[in-house]
Amino acid sequence: MRQKMALALCLLSSLVARPSTAMQLERVGSDLYAKGEIVDADFLAFQTQLGKPGLSRLILVNSPGGNLWTALRIAEQVRDAKLHTVVSGSCLSGCSLLFVAGRQRQFGSGYPARATLIGIHGAHDGNSRKLLPGASIQIAAFYRKQLGAKMDSGVLREALYGMKDYSGLLVIPEMQRPRADGRDVRLCPSLRTRTESCRVYPGQNALSLGVVTNAHTVALRLPSSMRLQKAITVPN
Repeated sequence: MRQKMALALCLLSSLVARPSTAMQLERVGSDLYAKGEIVDADFLAFQTQLGKPGLSRLILVNSPGGNLWTALRIAEQVRDAKLHTVVSGSCLSGCSLLFVAGRQRQFGSGYPARATLIGIHGAHDGNSRKLLPGASIQIAAFYRKQLGAKMDSGVLREALYGMKDYSGLLVIPEMQRPRADGRDVRLCPSLRTRTESCRVYPGQNALSLGVVTNAHTVALRLPSSMRLQKAITVPN
């Protein structure tokens, strides 16, 4: 389990280091798939897509987050559109705002269970990496609207306000596919933290925190351009 979690965190590290390019958006029937980093240009791109009729679900695929202002504005659009949201792969930082904006929220298939998760942390300046506690208040306010009293959980507050390192992350794993001991949330002070040193919150998971509304993993067939291109192997 430790090897698997370490591998997942390595994957997160590579995602955080991705260059800034607009999200890849693809409409398939009533689903809108969104993959990649959130940048300024995505606000208008989402506005255009969400203005089209017949959309019912937003599926977020491997996003490291991105621009906070843009993520908040898109999240408000997703909430107002009353979309359901699904995560396939990892959904970190600003991406988590888009996810919790969903009326109903679930994990989805398409990527290995160990790499399918939500990652939450406080705001930081993208250039200086300096933490921005004031901006974290905006994130907390949006979470409170969506999660209600569960936002006051000490776990979420610690993730938003208690981190000392910009790369610190509250890791919220998928619920259905992992073993029972792999579903609890973990607070990792930084991406340099060894897996066994992350703080585990026994019994706290995506459902108990209100991050998902249903523990069942949705079966997905991702667009070919968004599928896992290279197999992830786990050391023996």
